[in-house]
This record gives sequence, structure tokens and C-alpha cells, in this order.
Amino acid sequence: MDAIVGTITNWRNDPAGRINNISLAPNPKNTLYPLFEAIMNSIQAIEERFGRDHVSSGYIRVTLIRTENGGCIGFKISDNGIGFNQQNLDSFVKMDSQKKASIGGKGVGRLLWLKVADLVHIESVYVDTGTPRQVAFDFCLVDPVQNIDYSDDARPEMIGTTVDLCPYREAYASSIPRKAATIASRILAHFISYFVNISQPKIEIRDGDDTIDLFDQFTLSTERDQDFKFSLALSEGEFSFVYHCFLLPKSISDD
Repeated sequence: MDAIVGTITNWRNDPAGRINNISLAPNPKNTLYPLFEAIMNSIQAIEERFGRDHVSSGYIRVTLIRTENGGCIGFKISDNGIGFNQQNLDSFVKMDSQKKASIGGKGVGRLLWLKVADLVHIESVYVDTGTPRQVAFDFCLVDPVQNIDYSDDARPEMIGTTVDLCPYREAYASSIPRKAATIASRILAHFISYFVNISQPKIEIRDGDDTIDLFDQFTLSTERDQDFKFSLALSEGEFSFVYHCFLLPKSISDD
């Protein structure tokens, strides 16, 4: 395994300044954006492992972390995506990485994690030349891969990543919606384009002994759906289309 090395240039990164310049006021909507970023990373890791046509082979589990008084202070996000192989890890430590530029990624989303938390612990199992390997590290301002540790004690069924986005700083933790159902609705609204597709990864929200399956919630929340058929005459001939519409309650809103 090659070590991660930096390249000496005339540029000097200032992660603390970059994160301070991110506008993210503590409120119930903004506190979930770091979670959305983690879920988006999981979806992309699943697509990278299984292919976009087979994302239904993937799963994402979001566990709410609560204090003794019941307040939510963060999240644990687990998936069975491709994992932090060397290419993905190299991209992770690079500010403004262009690795995901072709799919709209700007290489800055993970910085939201450090806007709301001092440290994010990451554990991942990936395949290296046919052999499962495990890597664990702490993502923080001082070092994006602090306390990095590799292990060969991994099995193929363990492939995937877990992100401990916890604990949130007090200002942000106090603004996290208290109810799991509210958090589930916000996630559903943010990723609605995946749920209207034929294939989507299984996404679950776990809160203690309770589990919310987001696709089940989407199905139950749909008040009405209807197909509208139409045709278009183009130079190549006439083409038929089906426009599928869903009516969802206002509670599933990303406004």
C-alpha cells in the first residue's frame, strides 16, 4: 500500500479558514446538510461498487445518536459501498478534489462535517488487489487522516464504510430535529429523485429499537400518483413518452 504523500507547491491550504468561510447557521434545516453529504457519499460509493443500474444491491443505515435526555447529538452512517480504497482516500485528503466532478461533485462537501463537529471517525473495508483490507482514521482540521490504521483482519462481507458524525458541537446539536420521523422526511425530500426511480439503495433510519425504511415511508406518503402519456413528432419519427407524477404531503419538503 503506497503511503499518502503531499506535493510541494506555492499554494498553502488553510482548512480552518476555509471551513470558517462556509455559511451554515445553526438551525433545524442546516444541521442536516452534513448528514445529507454523508448519505450522498454512500450512494456514490454504492454506485461505484455495483454500478448505477444495480444500486438496489446497496444499503445505507443512518443511526441516530442520542444523549440520556433524548436529544440527538449526531449520526452514524454505514453503507456497503466500495470503501476507502487508495484512490478514494487520496481524493478525500485533497482539497477541492475533482474526482467526482463528472457527477457534479465539487470536492468540498465533507468540509461540512468539520463545520458541525470537531472530529469525524471513519472506518472502511475495501478490496486491495483482491484482498479485503480495513482502514480507520480520524478526519479533523489538524490532519484529514489522523491516527490512520490499516488492518488485514477483514472479510468480503464487511466491505463498506461507517462514518461517525458525532458528537455535533452544541450550537448545532441543539438544532437537530428531535423526532426520527422528521429527520426521515427531510432525508426523503432531499433525495426524492432516487425514490421515484425504479432502483434505489435501501436506506434505513434507526432510532433505538425503531427503524424507518425510507422507501416504505415514500410509498405510504404518496397521496396520489398518475401517468400522463404523450407523443412527440421529431425528425427521426414519432416518440411516445410517459410522464409519471407523484403527489406528496407538505411534510416531505426540502424548502
